Amino acid sequence: MLDMLWNIPSQPVMFQIVLLILLLLIAESAFRLKQLRWGIAGIVYITIGLWYFIDPIYRPEVYEWLSDSEWTTVYIQVLIFLVAFRITVEVLVPRTASRVLRAFNPRELDSGSFVTTVLLLWSILFLIGMYRADFRFLDALFPMGARWQGAQMWSRARLGGFADFLSSLGMYGYLMTCAVFGLIAVGTRRPSLRFGMLAMMCLTWPMFALSGSRSLLLTVAVPSILGALILKRWSRLQQALFLAVCFLTINTIMLVSIAYRSKGVNQFFLEEDYSAALDDAEHNGLNMPEELAYINSYQHEGRLEPELGYEYFSQAVNFVPRFIWPGKPFPGEKFAALRVGYHNGTVAATVSNGLVGQGVQNFGRWIGPAVPAILLAILTAWMCRLTKRGIPFLRSSVVIFLMSLIPNLGRDITLLNLWPAIFACAGVFAYEKMNGTLMVAPAQKIQLQRKRPAPDSFH
Repeated sequence: MLDMLWNIPSQPVMFQIVLLILLLLIAESAFRLKQLRWGIAGIVYITIGLWYFIDPIYRPEVYEWLSDSEWTTVYIQVLIFLVAFRITVEVLVPRTASRVLRAFNPRELDSGSFVTTVLLLWSILFLIGMYRADFRFLDALFPMGARWQGAQMWSRARLGGFADFLSSLGMYGYLMTCAVFGLIAVGTRRPSLRFGMLAMMCLTWPMFALSGSRSLLLTVAVPSILGALILKRWSRLQQALFLAVCFLTINTIMLVSIAYRSKGVNQFFLEEDYSAALDDAEHNGLNMPEELAYINSYQHEGRLEPELGYEYFSQAVNFVPRFIWPGKPFPGEKFAALRVGYHNGTVAATVSNGLVGQGVQNFGRWIGPAVPAILLAILTAWMCRLTKRGIPFLRSSVVIFLMSLIPNLGRDITLLNLWPAIFACAGVFAYEKMNGTLMVAPAQKIQLQRKRPAPDSFH
């Protein structure tokens, strides 16, 4: 970590200027956390920091080929994103109070009907997954072997048919229900229910932790971490300690998963020196500044013309099964073809554009960076309005779920990263409709009762 900090002064001037502006924006959002929009904005800023500032100081040798002018262009584009997002949030997003996420009665959660529904849905998906894995329970739930060995509950082909489409639906639903176990454990005040949810987490979460996929682990774990920070009445010191423990734990799990996914995690436990075994493990795939530089280079050479939204369209319709639409566009195909070429008639690999790079690919080098900023601001506005009706805990859970998925959008704005939240939204709306619950949520009560303390029974 210290080595990374020492690399900052050696970075180009524009990198340092935009990094300072980013830190100021994060500080501003931290001081204005009483409004929900600034909490969400802070996560967007952290997302930009994660995907556009970590890798150049983590692996500076990768960026030695970039000229000063190319560096300057990349970080001017990042600055355009930050300015556009900041202005749009100020103008577009309602000033919903952050405390609406805590303004619910835990007894509503402890009543049992919601928990029963979640467990029933999980049981159905679990049995389907076990059937696909030939009922090899230990191999499926605790995959200690190499990444593609053993039983896979939701494996599918890269370009699949109807069965692969159903497998994807099952995977997203299963992931969502497993993440909800953690949110229930955080939200309930009933010890027996919390213990039961912790047991379900111990049963289901190792599959994601040992899968070799960082995004799956973060998708299932981060909602609970974020929920604890929002819902628990902890001091700043307690929150900092909790975050530090969570970061060290998840980072270690991910490094082990990365280093041993081709050999099997079980090999890690045979090592004599655990720390030495992880010396060469590192996080790859955070190189969005590099991909943005490639997009700029291809556009400058005339090899990649702005797609005028077509790439966003291909992401939006990516949910349509290929057996229904055989000619469905392949998201990011033009850029991926330039980067890695074709193999057997399809691009050899998917290549992420990055959040800012995706806008540049669609709308050019100077207008493009503002487009994803506006899209995320619209998402922020919808999240702030989501708490105005419905069952308070469920709506709060959906908002927390969406907040936890924002960092995954740093690689691309794509439905693939949002499907668990989409399933959660659909499930909540369906549950509310079945229960006839479209009540006014605490968000509106807080607005109407500003002179009195808002009801907040969560402890």
